[in-house]
Amino acid sequence: MDVFSAGCVIAELFTEGGSMFKLSDLFKYRECGGDLKQMPELEGRLNAIKDTAIKSMVLQMIDLNPSLRPTFDTILATARGDAFPESFYEFYHDYVHSIEELPSPSPFATTSYPSASTLPSQASRPSNLTITPAIEGTNTPTSAHPTTSVFSASSNVTTFFQGGTVPHPPQATSGLPEGRVDRREGSTKRTSLPRDGDRRIDSIWAGFERVVPFLNQEIPETQESGINDWSDSRNGLSNSGFKTLSEILPVQIDIPNIPSTLPGVRNKNTRSASQDGTALIILSLICSNMRSCVLPSSKLKALDILLFLSCYLTDEAKLDRLVPYIVDLVHDDAAIVRAAAVRAILQVVSLVSVITPANASIIPEYILFNTKHLASDRDLMVRCIYAQCLVPLASIGLQYLEMSQALKVHGAKRLGPGAEIQDESYDSARTELQNAVQEHLVTLLVDKSSVVKRAVLNDTSSLCIFLERQRANDILLSHMLTYLNDRDWILRYAFFQSVVDVALCVGGRSLDEYILPLMVQALSGWSNHCMVVQI
Repeated sequence: MDVFSAGCVIAELFTEGGSMFKLSDLFKYRECGGDLKQMPELEGRLNAIKDTAIKSMVLQMIDLNPSLRPTFDTILATARGDAFPESFYEFYHDYVHSIEELPSPSPFATTSYPSASTLPSQASRPSNLTITPAIEGTNTPTSAHPTTSVFSASSNVTTFFQGGTVPHPPQATSGLPEGRVDRREGSTKRTSLPRDGDRRIDSIWAGFERVVPFLNQEIPETQESGINDWSDSRNGLSNSGFKTLSEILPVQIDIPNIPSTLPGVRNKNTRSASQDGTALIILSLICSNMRSCVLPSSKLKALDILLFLSCYLTDEAKLDRLVPYIVDLVHDDAAIVRAAAVRAILQVVSLVSVITPANASIIPEYILFNTKHLASDRDLMVRCIYAQCLVPLASIGLQYLEMSQALKVHGAKRLGPGAEIQDESYDSARTELQNAVQEHLVTLLVDKSSVVKRAVLNDTSSLCIFLERQRANDILLSHMLTYLNDRDWILRYAFFQSVVDVALCVGGRSLDEYILPLMVQALSGWSNHCMVVQI
C-alpha cells in the first residue's frame, strides 16, 4: 500500500466508514490540481475528521504531487505524540508485531502450540476453583438455590450445584495433546487442531501483564477514572444504582499475574474510560483472532481478557465493539464457552454507566434475541447459568430504558403532546422488554431439571419488581405453585424460601385464595426440612 492509499484508509477510519474518493472524484481531483476549494464535497469529508493532527496528516498523504507526500518513516517521526500516542512507539508497535509474527508449528508435533518467545511464560498460580463438598451425614443444603462457585473462564472444571447433578465441561482426550486424534480401538473422539488465532490468544493471555501498564496510558488519570458529563448525578442519568456482577454472579478472571477481581468491581470509579484510548488496539487484536479460534480453551482465555479490557473502554465501545463478539460465542459448540459468554455479557452490561438512545433497547432487541436458544439448551450447566443471569439482564435492560427516557426528557422541551408521545414510547419499549423476558422465563420455569427451576427462583424479589403484579400472578406464581407437587424436596424447599417475596408482590387476594391453601394442603407427606422452613 502506498502513502496515498494509506491516507484514504485512515480518513475512512476517522469518518465512520465514509469513502474518501469515488472514481469520478479521483478524475476531478486530478483535473483541479488537488485544489480542495473546487471540491466542496471532498473538503466536507475531510472536515468531518475531528482530530486536527489526523486531518493534517491525511492532507499531506493525499497530496496530488507524489514528491510532496511524506514517506512512512517521516509520518511516524512527525506524528509522534500528536496523531500517534507515545505508547505506540514504546510498546504497541513491537508487541503487535511479535503477536502477528508467531511461528506456525507443525501439526504433527508432539507438543501443544508454543507461546511467543518474546513473551513471559505463564506463571503458575493456584486454581480459583471452589468446590463445596457435601456435608457428611446429612443431605440438607445451606440454600435451596444452586450455589455458583467462582466461575473463571479458563478453569478446567467448574461446579455449579449443590444437591443436584454436577455437569462438567467436555474434556480433551486423555493422554493426548489438545488438538490430536485418539486412534485407540473403540475411540471416536476428535479434537480440532489449533490455528494461528489459538496460538496468538494463548500468547496474549500468558503475557498480558506486560500490556496492562500501557492501557490508556495517554489519558490523564483524572479523566480516565471519572465519569463523563452525561452521567452527572444531578441529571439523574447515571447508572450508580447498578449492581456489580460480584453481587449477582461471583466471577473471577484467570489471567497470569493479574488480580482475579475486575478493576470495575474493586473500584466503581474505574468501570470505564472517559474517551477512547489504546485499549482499543488490544480489543481489535483479541477480537480479530478470537473469530478464527477453534479450541474452547482459547475462547475462554479471550473472554477473560475481554472482561478485563471492558473496564478500560468507554461505555459506547463496550456496547458497540465488545458485546457483539461475545454474543457470537453463545452459539459456540462447547457448552463451557456458551456459559462463559453469558456471564461475560452480563458483566459487561452491568459495568455500563452511560448509554446513548440508540443503545436503549440493546438487551431486548439484540442480546435476548440472540440468547433465546439458551433457555432450552441441551446442556444443563448452560441452562442453569442462563436462568441465573436472566433476571439481572432484565433489570439492567429496564434501567437502560429509564436512562434513555431521562435523556429524552433532559434534552427536550416538556410540551404536553410531546410528553405524552415520550411516555407512550417508554411504555411500549418496557412492554417489549417484558414480553421478551417472559418468553425465556416460561421456558425455564417448566424446565425438566429442578436445578434450573431453583436457579430462576434465586432472585424472585427483583423478578417480581420487573414483571409487576399482573405478570407475576399469571406467569411466576402459577408455575411456582406446581413445584409443591414436585418429587424433589429441595425444589419445594426453594419454593418456601422465595414465596414471601412473591406474596408481597401479588397481593393479599392471591395469598388468601391460592398460596396459603395450597401450602397447608402440601404439608402432608413432606420432609421435616420443608416443614421447618414453612413454619
